[in-house]
Amino acid sequence: ARCGPRTEGRGGAEPDWLGSRDGQAAAPAEPRQERRKRRPRDDDEAEDEPKGKSKGIKLGPLIFLTLMILPAMLPVLIDVAGKLETMGVISIPSVQWMLQPSQYRSCLEEYYADWAPDKLGGIDTALAKYEGKEKQLFGALHRKYGKKVNLAKCSDK
Repeated sequence: ARCGPRTEGRGGAEPDWLGSRDGQAAAPAEPRQERRKRRPRDDDEAEDEPKGKSKGIKLGPLIFLTLMILPAMLPVLIDVAGKLETMGVISIPSVQWMLQPSQYRSCLEEYYADWAPDKLGGIDTALAKYEGKEKQLFGALHRKYGKKVNLAKCSDK
């Protein structure tokens, strides 16, 4: 059973549909140059941006991650800082002066109002610096300004 007329070719009998009608062997067909449009990928958008912009770590997701993790890490960080303070590795300043005013605050405020009004804004800083050593602070003020601080008013409170 024959499929169709055969023609003589290079290596013997070849089907007609491979050769030309005039009997010569057909040249190999050129592959079709078909170019498909490429769909843009997500990272192709970065190529469209100006070249001055870097492709580094994006700040937005990093801030979001930090805000999500920090509340969970805070108790651990406080505990570690407390343990390091008891071992003597670090020194954490006391915030007690912010929560509970010092008994010497009113005396220092009155003294500064009379003798150094420009230092009224630094009362909390001075009390924090001389915490537990307030008498040394008042001694230094006496030497500097020549007026003694009335500590009797401060001790009564």
